[in-house]
Amino acid sequence: MEQANPAYKADRKYKFWQEGYCPKQITSHDIFQQKIDYIHLNPVRKGYVDSLDKWQWSSANPNGLIELDEIID
Repeated sequence: MEQANPAYKADRKYKFWQEGYCPKQITSHDIFQQKIDYIHLNPVRKGYVDSLDKWQWSSANPNGLIELDEIID
């Protein structure tokens, strides 16, 4: 992570996050669900688990380590 930090970032030694961002306004339940699905599938895409409900730190896992409040529409 030290090598990834560009020289012009003199205020820090390491770079953890990718440069740039693209915020998206969540304007509907469908967009909200799409973002949640994308996040839930990250460990599957990386090959850490073969099913999104097997990642113990995922809110998609009903037996995982994350406690959730119910979302009411």
